[in-house]
Amino acid sequence: MTPENRKALSDFRLKLDSLLADFDESARRVVTAQANAGLAVTKRETPYKTGHLRRNWRRDKTRKVGNAHISGYSNNVAYGQYVNYGHRTVNKAKETTGWVEGRFMLEKGVNAAERQLPALFDAEIDRIKRETGF
Repeated sequence: MTPENRKALSDFRLKLDSLLADFDESARRVVTAQANAGLAVTKRETPYKTGHLRRNWRRDKTRKVGNAHISGYSNNVAYGQYVNYGHRTVNKAKETTGWVEGRFMLEKGVNAAERQLPALFDAEIDRIKRETGF
């Protein structure tokens, strides 16, 4: 192997090592962006009567568990699940008089986040290519 080829191979190995070091950060960025996208749709789909339910959506911190990065969002308002999934209505005699359909805002947000995942990966790959010169 010529010295020029050896130098080129060494440079290539350094670039690959920098890509591996950046992998955890890239995975964290993608997971965080996905959680933010889902949260935005969930908030937008949450009905606004007093604003209490919509204001209480919170994104969890992105954390690494094993080899995976995990993030999410939640709402601690007590009646949130009834708005999301639906609930029965009762009269004063405790008889069921009807059903209020759920809004399924959480499911809409999760589905939107899953649909955006390929675009988020592509954007992160493009960012890595720009920064590393690949």
